[in-house]
Order: sequence, then C-alpha cells, then structure tokens
Amino acid sequence: NMAFVNSVIKGGKWSVNKSASTVTLSLELAQKGKFYGFHCEYNEKGNLVLSFKHKPSSSLSGYTIMLDPGHGGSDTGAVGPTGVTEASVTLAVSKDLQSILENSGARVTMTRNKDVDVYGPNASDRQELQARVNVGEYTPGAELFVSIHCNAFSNPASHGMETYYYAGSPRGERIATLVNEELEKAGGLFNRGVKTANFYVIKHSSMPATLAELAFITNAREEQLLNNAQYQMKLAEAIARAIGRYFSGN
Repeated sequence: NMAFVNSVIKGGKWSVNKSASTVTLSLELAQKGKFYGFHCEYNEKGNLVLSFKHKPSSSLSGYTIMLDPGHGGSDTGAVGPTGVTEASVTLAVSKDLQSILENSGARVTMTRNKDVDVYGPNASDRQELQARVNVGEYTPGAELFVSIHCNAFSNPASHGMETYYYAGSPRGERIATLVNEELEKAGGLFNRGVKTANFYVIKHSSMPATLAELAFITNAREEQLLNNAQYQMKLAEAIARAIGRYFSGN
C-alpha cells in the first residue's frame, strides 16, 4: 500500500560501502515519535523486508517502573545446552521492555543495563540481591518492580513459563497475574501458573513486585526461543501490555 508507505517514510537515501561490503539505508520518518522499533527479515522471495513497530497507544506518562534483569557480571545465571546464558537473555528482554515503556511515556530505571554485577564482583548473594532492591528503593517515585529471569532444572524436559509474587501483596499478585496472562498469549509456552515465593527481590521491595520466569533455558527448544531477538521482543511487548493494564486498571 503505497499510500501507507508514503505516510510513514518522508524520504530516504542509500549508499554502498564496497570496502566493508555493507549497505546502509537511511530513512527519514514522516511520523516522528510514532514508532519505537523495527524488524528486518528476508521473505520467501529473498527480499529484505523492513517492518516498523507502532508505538503503543496506551500512555504510561507519569509512572516510574523498575526493571531488574536477573544475574549478570560474575554471575551468568543458568546456562542452556548450547551455552546461552540467563544473564544475556534477561538483559536483552529488559532492554526491549525499557524501550517500549519509555516510548509510552514511562520513566524506567534498570538495576543493570549491561553485563555487570549490581553490587560488585565477589559479593555474597544477599549483598547482590539487596543492591538490586536498593536501586528501586532509592529511585524517586518508583511504584513497580519487575524482575526478569529464566528458569532451569536438571531435567531438560522441564518447560514453560511462570510468574511469582510475595504472599500478602494484593498488588504484587495483580501484576504477576497480568504478566502471566500476557506471556501465555504472546509466548505460546506451557503456563505453569502464578505462584507465591520468598525470592529476595520481591520479598524486600516496598513497592508491588513480580518475578517472571520467561522459559526454561535448560530446555533445548526454549533456549533457542529465548536466544531469538524476535521472540525476546514478543516477551517484552507482552510484559509491557501487562504493565499498561496494571496502571489502567484493566
């Protein structure tokens, strides 16, 4: 539909760098601020397709959200059968989620935005986890804590996703339930349910908190999904929808 294309792209130029064997395509968008990302892929005819992602319509302006990508630095977290680490997946999904939320008007603080320890190398588990909680507690106006993890088990057949909240927190249960619903719809994995747990970060956060186990990184099929950029974005979009529902009361 050329009318739609013309409404999206104002103009563009391309150039070829022969020495590096790369093609650079620069486009000026006519609808600035209407999009938060894009995806490139080859179709069945071998053509490169560039798809723009519309900015979510719901506004999160005025809300401050904490994102906690699990593990990192000296702690890789669980490791999949081909070597994909939990720390790399949780950071990738959290960065996608951060982008979506910020483009919806939210203020987002990350406990880490690269592959590092939050407290520092060689910290005890308690020190590291408390450091993550502290980032949220010291962030003015923070009102939701979302911790992103990947599950693991000795049996490689274990599979599915699940979400957690700390018992006695109705608002924690609410966000955990919403995240669970949206992950099930978007991710297509077996739903292991919404559960309570004494995980440190959700127990000690003063704000409503949930911990999402996206999938089993020790399951070969799910490790492959978790390492896929498109699937990571799907998960981020699902969590963003859940957060939007939480603040809108839907």
